[in-house]
Amino acid sequence: MRKGLIFVAIASLGVVGTAFAGLPCAAYSVGVLDLAVPNCNQTDVIWCPAGDPDGGITIRVTVRDCLENPVVGCDVRLDISGGYDPNPDVLGGAKPILGHLCGTGTQVLTTGANGDVAFPIHGGGAVMAVLDWTATALCADPDVELMTVSDTVCCKSWDITGDGTTTFWDTFAYLPLLQATVGYSGDWDRCDGTNTVTFWDTFSYLPHLQGAHSCAGFTLTDLTGLVGQCDPLFN
Repeated sequence: MRKGLIFVAIASLGVVGTAFAGLPCAAYSVGVLDLAVPNCNQTDVIWCPAGDPDGGITIRVTVRDCLENPVVGCDVRLDISGGYDPNPDVLGGAKPILGHLCGTGTQVLTTGANGDVAFPIHGGGAVMAVLDWTATALCADPDVELMTVSDTVCCKSWDITGDGTTTFWDTFAYLPLLQATVGYSGDWDRCDGTNTVTFWDTFSYLPHLQGAHSCAGFTLTDLTGLVGQCDPLFN
């Protein structure tokens, strides 16, 4: 009798394991906001509406089942929104400083062989951005919410004003920083914490201006004074 009970218990575990196999499991799925900043140690990201130089921000999600195996071929929806607090060295410029995200705030990608998806996040604005995002697996019924995360990111941009396009409005915001030879938001070249603004920064800026780098998108919620600034010199 005891051997029979043991067999039933083992068989039941096998059935349960089979039932969970291939289904997204929030407990074992992971997500991370990945920041790529070349040669810069004073900010989290230098982003551009056109997505260069290297995409700036990527949200990476790995979907696993409750047996910790990757779930392949699963559609994952990313919903992103948030707010911003402008860097004060460019406040009161030619245009208000905004936080801009490209796209509609929703993306859907399908997991690859390792259960991974990578969502590129582009935007603009010389801001401290609060990015609130949720990843949901659509390959189960009902859908499975994998994670909800809020990340705070220090951002510089050649689209200083954060209206989604690099234009002469950004030049008008940049020139006072160049004239003063100091400004966190205009130090793209050295980017070493000295906030020194020189013509080397101008050379960094001009290709974005000439290309009128832009994207359609939406403005983040104004959280001025509630989040904080990115550089202690301007707090």
